[in-house]
This record gives sequence, C-alpha cells and structure tokens, in this order.
Amino acid sequence: PVPRPATEAARGPQDTTESTFKPPSAKALDRLQAALTDKALRRLAELRGWSPEACRKLGLGLEGDRIVFPVRDAAAVLVAVSRFVPSPEPRTGPKMQADPGSRRELFPAPETLGDGDVWIVEGEPDAVAAATLGLRAVGVPGANCWRSEWAKRFAGRYVRIIPDCDPPGRALAGRVAADLAQHAADVRVVDLDPGRDDGHDLGDLLVKAGEAGRGELRRLLERMADAVEPVDAVDPVRPAAKAGPEPSLHQTPLSSTGREPQWPAPLDPAALHGLAGEIVETIGPHTEADPAALLVTLLGAFGSAAGRGPGWRVGGDFHATNLYAAFVGDTSSGRKGTSWGEIRRLMEHADPEWTQTRVATGLSSGEGLVHHVRDDLVTRRRARTKKEKQDADHDGLIEEVDPGVSDKRLLVVEGELALCFKVMRREGNTLSPVIRGLWDQGTAGNLTKNAPERTTGAHVSIIGHVTPRELRDGLTEAERANGFANRFLFVCVRRARSLPFGGELSEGEIAEMGRRLGDALAFARDQQALDMDAEARQAWEAIYEPLTERPDGMLGAITGRAVPLVRRLAVIYALLDHQTIVGLCHLRAALSVWDYCERSAAYAFGGVIGDRLADRLLAELRKAGPSGLTRSEIRAIVGHRLGVEEVGRALEELEARGLARCERHPTGGRPQERWHIVERGGKPRSVEESPRSSTFLHQTPLSSTALDVQQALAEPPADPPSDAEREAEWSPEDAAAFVERAKQVFPGSYEVEAPRSSPAAGRNGRGPT
Repeated sequence: PVPRPATEAARGPQDTTESTFKPPSAKALDRLQAALTDKALRRLAELRGWSPEACRKLGLGLEGDRIVFPVRDAAAVLVAVSRFVPSPEPRTGPKMQADPGSRRELFPAPETLGDGDVWIVEGEPDAVAAATLGLRAVGVPGANCWRSEWAKRFAGRYVRIIPDCDPPGRALAGRVAADLAQHAADVRVVDLDPGRDDGHDLGDLLVKAGEAGRGELRRLLERMADAVEPVDAVDPVRPAAKAGPEPSLHQTPLSSTGREPQWPAPLDPAALHGLAGEIVETIGPHTEADPAALLVTLLGAFGSAAGRGPGWRVGGDFHATNLYAAFVGDTSSGRKGTSWGEIRRLMEHADPEWTQTRVATGLSSGEGLVHHVRDDLVTRRRARTKKEKQDADHDGLIEEVDPGVSDKRLLVVEGELALCFKVMRREGNTLSPVIRGLWDQGTAGNLTKNAPERTTGAHVSIIGHVTPRELRDGLTEAERANGFANRFLFVCVRRARSLPFGGELSEGEIAEMGRRLGDALAFARDQQALDMDAEARQAWEAIYEPLTERPDGMLGAITGRAVPLVRRLAVIYALLDHQTIVGLCHLRAALSVWDYCERSAAYAFGGVIGDRLADRLLAELRKAGPSGLTRSEIRAIVGHRLGVEEVGRALEELEARGLARCERHPTGGRPQERWHIVERGGKPRSVEESPRSSTFLHQTPLSSTALDVQQALAEPPADPPSDAEREAEWSPEDAAAFVERAKQVFPGSYEVEAPRSSPAAGRNGRGPT
C-alpha cells in the first residue's frame, strides 16, 4: 500500500531531510488509478468540473475520499505523491496532503507539454481544471513553493499565469513572472477578478461554466491574456488594476473605449481571379482555413516554385515573384497553419521536387538561412593528417570545395514568427539584414571568418504565423522602421467554418488542380520580365501616387512598400493565366489582395505609434475610459524609474497625433492635468482617410477595401436602379432563399431571425423585414 502521512501536512509537498520519499510500487499505483472508476470520474465532474480525459491523461488515482496526484520530474521519475479532497464542503485541516519526503515539483512537468502557450496555475487541482479546458498547464505546488531555477524550464515559451484571487496567490504570480521574464519569450499575468480577495480560482470558474461552457471559458481566458500587457523584465509586475466584475462567460473583458482597430472587411471578389480563385473556391468549403490565408499561401507557394526568372523590371530594380507573408490570428481559432497544409497537397502534384526539397521550417539565424541557398565556396586550411600534408601546397594548405546549392528556390514556413522576432533582438544576430537582402536582390552574405558563406540569385519566400499581440510586442521599433516589416504582406485570418470531421475534397480533384498549377509553373519558368498592356498602364498611372502616399505614424511605415508588393502580386496572377503581359484584371486582383493586407496591417498596427512608452500610455488611457487619468495616476502606472521628461514627451506625442487630449483644472496652485483618449472625430489621418482611400476605396458593399480600377480609368458609372426596382418587395420565398445563402456565406458568424412582417417593410406592410 501507498504509505499515508501520519499527520496532516501543510499545503504542498514538503522538502525534508528527516524522511526519505518512498514511492509506491508500480502495482500499487496501478491499483490507485484503477480505483478511479467511471462512476468516480462522473462524481469528480459534478464536484470539480474535471473531464475524465484530463484525469486519465494526468494519471490521477483514488484512495478513500482523496484524489491521488503522482508527481514526476522532467525525467519522468516519481518524486512526490499528493492527496486532495475534492469535496467543496468545509472541513478541518488542509485539503491537500503530501507523503513524507515528497519533493516540491511542478505538476505535470513542463517538459512533457507540447508546443504552444503554457499556463501556470496554483495547485495541482487547478492544473487538472486547465487540462479540462484543453490548455497546456502546470500547477505550482503551493503559494510559497515556487523555485527560481524552474524558470529556465520555460525558456523561449509563451507563458500565461493565472493566480488565485487572494494576496498569497497574486504574490506568487509576481515572483513567477519576475523569474520567467528573464527566460520566457512572453509572460502575462491573467488576474481572473482584481476585485476579489477570497481565493477565487480557475477551478471555481470551471464549475460555473459547466461542460457546455468550457469552450467559451477557454476563449475568454485567451482573450484576457491577449488584452493584458506582457511582463517587462525590468519592471515585472504592476499593481492590479481597479476592481471590476467577474468576467462573463459570454462577453469579452476588453474595453471598447477609444478607437479600437476593426477586423478587416472580407477579401474583394476581384482577388479571386483566374486559377488562384478557382482553387480557393474549390478548396474553401472543405477546410476551416480563412480564404485570405488560402489565397496568399497559394500565391506565395507559386511565386516561390516559379523561381527568379519571371518578374517586373522598373529601371535598375527587378522584382521577382518571391513573397513574404505573415498570417495574423488568434492562437486557437485563427487556423493560421491550416492553409499551408491544403496548398502543400496541391504543390505535391504541381512540383513534387520543390515540395520535398525546397521547403524548410524555422528562422533562427541569418547564417542558417544563407546556408540553405549558399553559393559554391572554396576555402584553404592547414593540412592536418599525413595524407593531407602530402596533397598540400608549398604553404602547407589544402583546398576544400563546397559545391553550394544549385536550386536557389526556398520557401520557409515559420509556425512561430514571434520566436524569429525574439532572435533578432540578440546582439550580433544577422537574420534581419539577411531577410531584407534576400527580398531585395536575392543576395546576402556572412562577413565572419567562421561563416564566410554567401548567396547570389537566391529566391527565398517566407510564410509565417503570429498572433496580433505577438506581432505588436515582438517587432522592435527599429525593425518596424528599417524596412524589415514593410516587406511582409500582413494577412488577418480566422476560422472560416467549423468542420468537426474535416472536408470531403477528393484526391482526384486535388490532383487535377495540381496538374493545372504545374502547367502554369512550367509556363512561368520560361518567362523573364513582364510588361503591362495599355489598359493596365493607364490604371497603374492613376493609382501610383495614391499607393505611394502612406498614412501617418507606424501604419505608414509598415505599409511603405505598397508599390513593389502590388507589382509582384500582379506578375504572379499573370503567370497563373499563362500570360506574358500583365493585364487590367491581374492588376485589379493584385490591388484587391494588397488592400486586404493594408486593412490587416491597420488592424494589427493601427493603434501603434512606434514608441513603447507612448503605446503603453495610449492603452492605459483606453482602459481608463471617460474618467481619464491624472499625471499622478499615470506616474503610478508606469513607475518612477521613468523620468518626468520621458512621460511628458510621450503624452505630447499622443496629443500631437490627436490620440489624447489634456484637460487642465484649477486647484488654487498648479493646475491639475487629466488626460483622456480622443474619440472618433479628433483622429489623425488614417488608412480610411488617406488620399488613396478617399479616391478609390469603399466601392462595394461587401468590401470597404475594394480598389475600383474602373474608377481610375474614369469609366461611366452603371445606371441607377429604377423606382420600381427600389420599391420591389421580397416574397417570403425570396427571404428564405436569402437566409439560406447568408448561412453559407457567413457560417457561424451571424444569428438569423425568422422573417416577420412590418409596416415599414413594404408598400403593403406584408414584406419581411
């Protein structure tokens, strides 16, 4: 039998030198786990909300009225056994006990978790609650049991900390965050309810949500994590914000005060031109991937496989068909990686060799990227062996020849683009200049003695995935401004539909589309620089200046390469049509894609100024709402390590951009300053108000971002509808057909009310609203 503690122990496994931990035998542990029968699991679900799957995955057992937690270290060695009374009824003594000699250890070991965000909670029971929600979580064995050396086990990971709502729990979160900030890629503290101090925790929320509300609770936690600021390694934890109500299971806790960026309108149909459009429309109903992600992934893959031959020459610059794309979406629901899986199936038929040999993953260093497309290299070194000395020249040196890589095409698929941003911050890392050089001319090199490789004529494309928060926080001010970011197409993506059992697209349909794509690739590889026809030239002349005029602030810097990016996209559309000339339809499609990307950038960066302190103050003013913040309150938020001058400059920057305003109230002495967010009406020029937007955008009701090239060509507008057409009533059959179509176009996004009669609905009051 498993040894039971002689006395009630304090909460959490205890380190002790007086007793040695005696782990239960494998048979004893099996008996304890077998005692957790289906009936017991159902009872646990009633009491704690735990799912049977989570209990079994974590290896829980049962002895008497206590749940047994087998705690293992990183090497899977059993180092502790803890026992927990799951009943919520009050009782004397602690609910959690540890066997004598048990070692303090995280449960489960973080090394056993897969890739993705890690959630840290207080206690083993909350770790089970988090696992029930499908979160990768570890429990700290008590509020006073965290060890600083554990932080290294989370190196490079994105960590979210959920403290218990009481002073010990929040103090634990502060210590954990401070340690993790030195090692993890991103650390955030998610306080479930800053207004409570009664020990309210994740387990309580799980019980309240019930089985039906688990998915909504998980989405709520993820939204809360996205809404809070990451922990700063210098100033790890700020005091909790003002008290607020418990987060609703059906409402996001984000404040909408101020100007919040809006999700971009759908892709304009003009973007679905030719073969690319056919493929997206064929695959679309059979995948959860966003249509925009499918389209840009397809264009990027085709442009990569086409090679560096075709392109668009302007003066001394040659723009090849290699694209950089960053898909921006939530971790769980964005389905950012799904699009590549679908397009890869096509490319396996279109170009098997490229798919198998010229697709790589991971962006860690400039040297590594250059190595994949390196030129041949001859080096000389000192002979070491007897045979080498026989072959050496008169200086005792021998030549070593690296033949390099003959196929300079490369598509890099980076599942965690935020890790790339983190790597670029390291001193001496060459990733950023290498990526920029490869986009410009296909040339890059390592100027170090130990890594003398270089490449010329390379054709590198990048597809990366990142969340909006990671994108805003990960890019340094230098990378936003030095041209690194504006070489990317930013594409907002989210799940298009729910397919619990996947799609039903046949292999024959995939093979046929792949064959057609392969034919287009064969055509493309025989081409060089493409020109425009007369219609496209006229349209390009009309839209060139608006494309070069960018909005103010960071958004303008991020979208500063509209012209070359549109050129590259237009060439790809022409090649897919087996055309050697870029036509008006290709230019219109390229502009429609760019316009969606510009709107996506506005969503991701529209509220970003580029100054870290100013961005933080803007976020705090949004949270404060109509009451605003005084100078003293602002100083308390940012901390006193920043000088008065720095805070003043940041506030002046916000005021100059029309993002914040200052009210001064007389006090008998120095006036009190109170700062407020500026609502719409006092905003600076943005993407909606730029000359390009006001002249060419907002042409269709489906997409406020559709660029109408016909307007650039000054074509006459279509005839307006007649009075009879305007006043025509819908029959109930028409309304029913519209509802069914709406369900297909917007699956899961809208609720549909049954039609009902209204006097305002038609001339006879019989038309459905």
